[in-house]
Amino acid sequence: MPRRILALWAMILFTAGASASAATITGTVTNGTTKTPAAGDAVVLIALDQRMHEIAHTKTDAQGHFSIDAPDPGMHLIRVDHEGAAYFQPAPPNTPNVNVPVYDVAAVVAGVATVANVMRVETDAQGLRVTQSFFIKNDSNPPRTQFSNHSYDFYLPPDAQIEGSAAMAPGGMPVQTSPMASLLRSLRTQVGEQSYLTSGITRSPPNSGEPMSCP
Repeated sequence: MPRRILALWAMILFTAGASASAATITGTVTNGTTKTPAAGDAVVLIALDQRMHEIAHTKTDAQGHFSIDAPDPGMHLIRVDHEGAAYFQPAPPNTPNVNVPVYDVAAVVAGVATVANVMRVETDAQGLRVTQSFFIKNDSNPPRTQFSNHSYDFYLPPDAQIEGSAAMAPGGMPVQTSPMASLLRSLRTQVGEQSYLTSGITRSPPNSGEPMSCP
């Protein structure tokens, strides 16, 4: 009898532990342009550990609802793909519900403008290190997202080497992008209702003699 009780107790502990290690995140995706549910959008759960990687996928239903299982209750990021543009919302630990606004997409949107272009220049033994930040404001009405293969262009010196780049909404989390050759000519920036900050970090050899410029 004592052995049976011990075995049952161990089984209960194991089941409870397995339940505590998993989490289900639900939410609603709403089209902020039309004020209607966004049906059929892809929803991706991204783990935020040493690197960002996708761990689960689902789609929104006709009412814009989604439910996605996380393997642990840690820090995650929800990404929703709508009309080719990606939208992100953080899912802090033990967050059961995350709602994501999305917007209609166009290649050119009236009301999108660069309001500031800030450069920080430093030198070291390897050359000239430049951090350039673009503050982009979207005053479109109704709100829409400007997105295409060349939705936001900026230019770097021919010999510049990109170390990293990120896009961030006010009060949001920076979304890192992997340095790629295509970034030398264009950085795709998704914009919604709010202003966004896009930053690129570059390194140029000494005496390159070619200033950075932004159209």
